Amino acid sequence: MFDEIRNRSGRIDVLVNNTGIGPGRSFEEFDESDWDRIVNTNFKSVFMCMRHALPMMSPGSVVLNISSIHATTTTSKFAIYASSKGGIEAGTRGLAVDLAFQGNSRQRDSAGSDRGGPGSA
Repeated sequence: MFDEIRNRSGRIDVLVNNTGIGPGRSFEEFDESDWDRIVNTNFKSVFMCMRHALPMMSPGSVVLNISSIHATTTTSKFAIYASSKGGIEAGTRGLAVDLAFQGNSRQRDSAGSDRGGPGSA
């Protein structure tokens, strides 16, 4: 996908990461393959997309990582899903600080709050 973008336009102005899976089962019912599938889809994919997109993004470009209310307030049978979405929010805050030093000073998290430069993430 990113090779195709690079060949067609060479740049990305906006990246939106919006993905999520999570079967409604209790924590005790999950096995390692469930964990891997949910974390790889919900969390790892977001950061792998950013890793491939960032070299094609110029200062002022935007990354929007969609998380979930479950990152902060969750319910029964959502432990792994909630963990994966919480990871997106924490990782996005950290990345916002890192990118601020490179001139990409705006990020958004799932709550829709703007993230400015250093110290404001």
